[in-house]
Amino acid sequence: MPARPTIKSVTVVCSPGPINTNQMSTCTPTVSGTGNYSSTVKWSVSPTSIGTVSGAGDLTSACTGTATVSRIRSGNATVKVATPPTITSVSVVCSPASILTTQTSTSTGAVQGTGSYSSEITWAASNGTITSSGVFMATVAGTVNITARSTQDATKSGG
Repeated sequence: MPARPTIKSVTVVCSPGPINTNQMSTCTPTVSGTGNYSSTVKWSVSPTSIGTVSGAGDLTSACTGTATVSRIRSGNATVKVATPPTITSVSVVCSPASILTTQTSTSTGAVQGTGSYSSEITWAASNGTITSSGVFMATVAGTVNITARSTQDATKSGG
């Protein structure tokens, strides 16, 4: 009489993890057993509000939290879903605010955001030059526009 098929273990690995909302993590099962067992898996995600998992094991996140992706009966993996970093504003302060064409002004940029955002900026200036560290030198007298732009979100700038 043939040996009864037995599942000994199921492990699940999801990659990448953690992910941001609206991103995907692919989960891969490893099934081991004895006899003529089936390695076919059926997936679930808990809590269901976190997202959905396809028959192929692709988790698509819908909101932040921690998802447990399971192969029905046994084996699971945890995927942390985070809010993607967002830049909310960029501001600039120049000191001194008024200079002669023979002087320099130091510009300081501040980036505000949510999540693990980047505070890196690039500089642009009219009527003069500005270094990557924010030191401005006028080339002509007049009004100057100094702009700091987020490297993470080029649509966010201040000045």
